[in-house]
Amino acid sequence: MLPSKEEIELKIEHVRYKMYQAYKKDQNYEDILILSEKLDDLLNQLDKMNHS
Repeated sequence: MLPSKEEIELKIEHVRYKMYQAYKKDQNYEDILILSEKLDDLLNQLDKMNHS
């Protein structure tokens, strides 16, 4: 079953928070890149839902 729009929005907020924490802690660039890719994927999912 596909996630709902609300679930995707919650995941987006969670990933954004994790990215903020990673920047604050000067975490490894690769960690931030992984989070960025995850955020991109979630935003694309949300965009597809909004256009279907």
